[in-house]
Amino acid sequence: MKLICIIDDDSTHRKVLEYNLTSQNYEVRSFASGSEFMKQTFTEPPFAIILDHYLKEDKTGLDYLKDIKKKIPKVPVIYMTNETDSDLIRQIKESKASGYIAKDPASLVRLRTLLDEITQKSESSWLSKIFKK
Repeated sequence: MKLICIIDDDSTHRKVLEYNLTSQNYEVRSFASGSEFMKQTFTEPPFAIILDHYLKEDKTGLDYLKDIKKKIPKVPVIYMTNETDSDLIRQIKESKASGYIAKDPASLVRLRTLLDEITQKSESSWLSKIFKK
Protein backbone atom coordinates (compact mmCIF):
# COMPACT_ATOMS: atom_id res chain seq x y z
CA MET A 1 0.00 0.00 0.00
CA LYS A 2 1.36 3.44 -0.95
CA LEU A 3 1.99 5.88 1.90
CA ILE A 4 0.82 9.48 1.63
CA CYS A 5 1.78 12.00 4.32
CA ILE A 6 -0.40 15.00 5.05
CA ILE A 7 1.07 18.12 6.67
CA ASP A 8 -1.76 20.48 7.60
CA ASP A 9 -2.60 22.22 10.86
CA ASP A 10 -6.35 22.14 10.07
CA SER A 11 -7.57 18.94 11.75
CA THR A 12 -10.86 18.93 9.83
CA HIS A 13 -9.11 19.13 6.47
CA ARG A 14 -6.66 16.40 7.54
CA LYS A 15 -9.56 14.11 8.47
CA VAL A 16 -11.32 14.74 5.13
CA LEU A 17 -8.11 13.94 3.25
CA GLU A 18 -7.43 10.88 5.41
CA TYR A 19 -10.90 9.48 4.77
CA ASN A 20 -10.74 10.19 1.05
CA LEU A 21 -7.25 8.72 0.59
CA THR A 22 -7.78 5.62 2.74
CA SER A 23 -10.94 4.89 0.77
CA GLN A 24 -8.68 4.88 -2.32
CA ASN A 25 -6.42 2.28 -0.67
CA TYR A 26 -3.60 4.59 0.38
CA GLU A 27 -1.92 4.34 3.74
CA VAL A 28 -2.05 7.79 5.34
CA ARG A 29 0.01 9.46 8.06
CA SER A 30 -1.03 12.93 9.19
CA PHE A 31 1.03 15.64 10.82
CA ALA A 32 -0.25 18.86 12.39
CA SER A 33 3.06 20.61 11.76
CA GLY A 34 6.04 20.56 9.47
CA SER A 35 8.40 20.13 12.41
CA GLU A 36 6.46 17.02 13.50
CA PHE A 37 6.87 15.59 9.98
CA MET A 38 10.59 16.45 9.81
CA LYS A 39 11.22 14.41 12.99
CA GLN A 40 9.86 11.25 11.32
CA THR A 41 12.07 8.59 9.86
CA PHE A 42 10.86 6.31 7.11
CA THR A 43 12.10 2.85 6.20
CA GLU A 44 10.53 3.45 2.77
CA PRO A 45 9.94 7.00 1.54
CA PRO A 46 6.34 8.13 1.19
CA PHE A 47 4.69 7.88 -2.23
CA ALA A 48 3.65 11.55 -1.93
CA ILE A 49 3.32 14.39 0.57
CA ILE A 50 0.43 16.85 0.74
CA LEU A 51 1.62 20.14 2.22
CA ASP A 52 -0.37 23.18 3.40
CA HIS A 53 1.08 26.70 3.27
CA TYR A 54 0.06 28.32 6.54
CA LEU A 55 1.09 26.17 9.46
CA LYS A 56 0.87 27.43 13.03
CA GLU A 57 4.66 27.72 13.16
CA ASP A 58 7.42 30.16 12.30
CA LYS A 59 7.91 28.46 8.94
CA THR A 60 5.54 28.25 5.98
CA GLY A 61 4.92 25.34 3.66
CA LEU A 62 7.43 26.81 1.19
CA ASP A 63 10.10 26.77 3.91
CA TYR A 64 9.28 23.15 4.72
CA LEU A 65 9.22 22.24 1.04
CA LYS A 66 12.93 23.09 0.86
CA ASP A 67 13.61 21.00 3.98
CA ILE A 68 11.58 18.07 2.66
CA LYS A 69 13.37 18.14 -0.69
CA LYS A 70 16.71 17.97 1.14
CA LYS A 71 15.55 15.07 3.33
CA ILE A 72 13.70 13.01 0.68
CA PRO A 73 14.34 14.65 -2.70
CA LYS A 74 12.52 12.24 -4.99
CA VAL A 75 9.18 12.25 -3.17
CA PRO A 76 6.48 14.31 -4.92
CA VAL A 77 5.12 17.14 -2.78
CA ILE A 78 1.64 18.40 -3.59
CA TYR A 79 1.01 21.89 -2.31
CA MET A 80 -2.60 22.30 -1.20
CA THR A 81 -3.70 25.60 0.31
CA ASN A 82 -6.56 28.08 0.79
CA GLU A 83 -4.21 30.89 -0.15
CA THR A 84 -5.26 32.85 -3.25
CA ASP A 85 -2.48 35.47 -3.40
CA SER A 86 -1.23 35.42 -7.00
CA ASP A 87 2.40 36.11 -6.00
CA LEU A 88 2.40 33.17 -3.58
CA ILE A 89 0.78 30.88 -6.15
CA ARG A 90 3.51 31.90 -8.62
CA GLN A 91 6.19 31.07 -6.01
CA ILE A 92 4.58 27.69 -5.36
CA LYS A 93 4.46 26.89 -9.07
CA GLU A 94 8.12 27.93 -9.45
CA SER A 95 9.18 25.83 -6.45
CA LYS A 96 10.00 22.15 -6.48
CA ALA A 97 6.40 21.21 -5.68
CA SER A 98 4.96 18.51 -7.93
CA GLY A 99 1.64 20.31 -8.10
CA TYR A 100 -0.52 23.03 -6.65
CA ILE A 101 -4.15 22.51 -5.63
CA ALA A 102 -6.45 25.19 -4.24
CA LYS A 103 -8.60 24.01 -1.33
CA ASP A 104 -12.10 24.26 -2.75
CA PRO A 105 -15.04 21.92 -3.48
CA ALA A 106 -13.19 20.33 -6.44
CA SER A 107 -9.83 19.89 -4.69
CA LEU A 108 -10.32 16.17 -3.97
CA VAL A 109 -10.97 15.49 -7.65
CA ARG A 110 -7.85 17.44 -8.66
CA LEU A 111 -5.87 15.61 -5.97
CA ARG A 112 -6.95 12.23 -7.33
CA THR A 113 -5.99 13.30 -10.87
CA LEU A 114 -2.56 14.49 -9.71
CA LEU A 115 -1.93 11.28 -7.74
CA ASP A 116 -2.87 9.25 -10.83
CA GLU A 117 -0.37 11.30 -12.88
CA ILE A 118 2.36 10.69 -10.28
CA THR A 119 1.56 6.97 -10.33
CA GLN A 120 1.82 6.86 -14.13
CA LYS A 121 5.17 8.69 -14.05
CA SER A 122 6.58 6.37 -11.39
CA GLU A 123 5.37 3.27 -13.21
CA SER A 124 6.65 4.43 -16.57
CA SER A 125 10.09 5.22 -15.15
CA TRP A 126 10.10 1.80 -13.48
CA LEU A 127 9.26 0.12 -16.80
CA SER A 128 11.81 2.18 -18.69
CA LYS A 129 14.50 0.98 -16.29
CA ILE A 130 13.62 -2.62 -17.03
CA PHE A 131 13.30 -2.22 -20.79
CA LYS A 132 15.90 0.57 -21.07
CA LYS A 133 13.75 2.87 -23.16
